[in-house]
Amino acid sequence: MTTSRIRTGMALALALALGTAGCNILDVNNPNNLTQQDVENVAAANAVVNGALATTMRGIDAMALPFMQVSDELKWIGSRDAWLQLDHGNVSDPNNEFVDAAFPSLAQGRWMADLAVSTIQGHLADDPSNSDLNEDMARASFIKGMIYSYIAQYMQSFAFSDRTEPGPEIPAASMDRVFGQAIEALDQAVSQAQAVGDSDLALKALAVRAQAKHARAVRAKYNPTYSPGDGLVNDAGAKSDAAAVIAQVGTTSDWKYDFIFSSSTIGSSRGAWINQRAEQIFGARYAETDPASPASVIGFPFMDPIDNVSDPRVKTAIEDFLAAQSFPSLTIASAREMHLILAEAELASGNTAGAITHINHVRSITGMSPYSENENGVSVKDMLIHERTANLFGQGRRLPDMYRFGIASDNWLPDSEAMTAPGGLLPITCVEIRANPEIQTGRSRC
Repeated sequence: MTTSRIRTGMALALALALGTAGCNILDVNNPNNLTQQDVENVAAANAVVNGALATTMRGIDAMALPFMQVSDELKWIGSRDAWLQLDHGNVSDPNNEFVDAAFPSLAQGRWMADLAVSTIQGHLADDPSNSDLNEDMARASFIKGMIYSYIAQYMQSFAFSDRTEPGPEIPAASMDRVFGQAIEALDQAVSQAQAVGDSDLALKALAVRAQAKHARAVRAKYNPTYSPGDGLVNDAGAKSDAAAVIAQVGTTSDWKYDFIFSSSTIGSSRGAWINQRAEQIFGARYAETDPASPASVIGFPFMDPIDNVSDPRVKTAIEDFLAAQSFPSLTIASAREMHLILAEAELASGNTAGAITHINHVRSITGMSPYSENENGVSVKDMLIHERTANLFGQGRRLPDMYRFGIASDNWLPDSEAMTAPGGLLPITCVEIRANPEIQTGRSRC
């Protein structure tokens, strides 16, 4: 659960006033407007950090939906063809209206995170021993690390523009440095949180750093060059961080860090489009739907290969999502994922027994029977893939796993990009291309 201290009014006012590149929607005589000088006031420091968290949550959530739509976790059932384009496995169109709509939220979150870091750094230069500012600095570094990591996971390329000042395109071949910036910020968040005695924040930052390091190694398997091999990764840093998280929370803990959306903070794009508008529903591998009412889930066909039942982890994830209506949570890091990072590292290094140990920790946490090597004809690698699918459902991990393990969605067309050139991620979209003369990729399609 988040312990975010979001003060909604101030946070969203900051987001709207400062985070919207190229817009001047508040250029009116309004006594409630915030100026740059207001934001730079030390009294607003905590509100700036809260604004960065709110916009980061909104941006990651907004881009998660088209990212999930390309995978087999979702299928299109509505009326908007741009969702169908993603569903069919065509990911690169910068003019796709839903990726284009999500891009500003992601860009605003990144800009606000950078603003929070630079603002608090300025205040600390004048008052380095201020405990509140040091706590805000740890939170700001954590938020920056999160959104940079997700940008590197979601996006084929990116540009760090500064409101109306265009930033150069960071091409796919250079996106590894965005991961590097994410990890650097998370390094700072861990040490800063430890310094102020915020063990909860330090734990979250450590877990998100483990996930970022693992995701960086995963992306290298398929983007910018598709060369997955066996698909497995063994990143020493991710392994070390994941082990440190497990050491803190305990082997049997079901700890997780979620973004919590609510009517008193911000809503979720995923909740709006899936639950409210019914443009998509969960994929046929995971949910059986009523032919007479396609948005109604009536069964759960994704089976656990050991217990031979509908996998309750996926069933619970779908049921909880649907019950949340406009406000489904989004898991950012979890003890389950840490165990799975460790299991994969052990398997990649040839330690089959070690991999099975971590797989069975996850299965024990979630009430499933233990797995033995090649039980029911299931290899350790296939069991790892199953556990990642079941335990990380809806968290934005599925498409990278599909790419690196050679798994195709039933919805991908034979001539789609996902089938003919697997590994493509979401593009810089027309909303940025039209405003940024430094970006050439995709310009002819805008």
